[in-house]
Amino acid sequence: FENSTTAPDNTDSTRQPSANQPAKVVQDTPKQPRNVTLYIEGCDSLLDRDAIGGHSDPFVVVVATQNGKEVKLLKTPFINDQPNPKWDRKDSSFEFTAFPNDTTSLRVEVWDDDQMSSDFLGCVYLPITDVFNKTLTGKVVKKLGAREKESESYITENASKGGLGTITINIDDGSGPATVRATSKVAEPDVPAVVRKVRLTVVEGKSLCNVEGMMATGESDPYVIVTASNGTVLLTTPAQDSTLNPKWKNANIPLTVKSNDTGSLTFTVMDSNNKLSSDSFMGRASLAIADIALKGNISHTLKLLPSENAKENHSNFTKKSNDLGSITIEISEEDGTIGKGAEAAKDQIAEVSKAKAESKAKADSAPAPAPVVRNQYKIKAWVKNLKNIIAADFTSSDPFVKLLIDGKQIGKTSTVSSNLNPTWDEAKGSIRGIDVATNAGQTITLEVEDEDNVASNDKIGEFKLSVDDVIATIGQTRTFDLINNNTGKYGKKNPGTITLLFTYDDK
Repeated sequence: FENSTTAPDNTDSTRQPSANQPAKVVQDTPKQPRNVTLYIEGCDSLLDRDAIGGHSDPFVVVVATQNGKEVKLLKTPFINDQPNPKWDRKDSSFEFTAFPNDTTSLRVEVWDDDQMSSDFLGCVYLPITDVFNKTLTGKVVKKLGAREKESESYITENASKGGLGTITINIDDGSGPATVRATSKVAEPDVPAVVRKVRLTVVEGKSLCNVEGMMATGESDPYVIVTASNGTVLLTTPAQDSTLNPKWKNANIPLTVKSNDTGSLTFTVMDSNNKLSSDSFMGRASLAIADIALKGNISHTLKLLPSENAKENHSNFTKKSNDLGSITIEISEEDGTIGKGAEAAKDQIAEVSKAKAESKAKADSAPAPAPVVRNQYKIKAWVKNLKNIIAADFTSSDPFVKLLIDGKQIGKTSTVSSNLNPTWDEAKGSIRGIDVATNAGQTITLEVEDEDNVASNDKIGEFKLSVDDVIATIGQTRTFDLINNNTGKYGKKNPGTITLLFTYDDK
């Protein structure tokens, strides 16, 4: 690898080649690419960079650099006020493919989260050649150092004294060449669904985030809205005055639930402003309907999360988005299982659970399909749906979505005729050929247009995001508000929303 992608010698003395020496290549190194999982376990003894006292609020960013281009591969959640943070594997790991003679280098950076701007805490460099050749493998503890061409004297001074702390990284290279193994499909057992009549009760909230305005002296007045998967409001609790630990009485509804229902209930906590202004969002949680059907009478404590729509989130969430509090709900039997009775319901729940376990065992033991080499630099966009878009043709539209990178069209979906709420399956809604390495730092635009066979197509709305944002949302289905820049024709009409899923493209 080249010196330009190699860090100064700021690490511990084990297993890391110096900046002026290439990594030694083991003679019997296999030439096939190798899948690698990198997991950021945690850091120790980080600098305290909070201006108002206390410890830093650290998070980690992993960036790949190749031929002068950079791609962000991972950003962990921040951990509040902690010099020795530890992350859950699900929040701080990602897969990549290591190729022989790869000149890519991974830069692992640690930052202190602040409301105005984040402060740099240190970094390490991991050449892919060292990962491929297993010079770097397993659990690795490294001293944090300064960046190349570091401009902050505070960082360079502490780095020279070894005072930036350490980072622990787990590098798992699997067992051989890189493969992506799809889950072997085994037929689900033919077990009748459990159908129950239950009563759902919203009991209490704990340690909610205060979203009162700066001039207010009290606390929020929280209430809960329970909605079904189709958006139907099932229950709205009364607001509890000036408390972050509300308790509700008789806030319940009867429900009929089935174990094969793939939907969920959403619990949205709002702050009542007594019609003086719009009510404020305080957090949201969800619970799968199948869990309600199969887990019997039980109390659920649900952690509240911020909204995927950033416009809903209060400014107080910046520091507290990892801890917006929780709500507790209870599920109790209403009048037994339909057509059966309580004891029969327990037997049927046990039967379903056993059949699911047997199905999983068959899937785990089934032979894997042929391996596919993954290219982590190619991304696929699946446009799943649009909702409530503008009617460009008097009463309806014939919408399609095209994807552009810095103005150049990469691909488009099929057209759906006469529909203001179109949906696409993966085959007709997918746009391939998004090269995130070549287009690092550029802007992706998704344009929604109305197809017109006579005149030119009408632009309905658009949404823009950076390539780095795409990397951060890999594998997550997200809904975004479309922007209407065509004010001359549509005025200030809301152009609707777009729902997307970005995944690695294995073809």
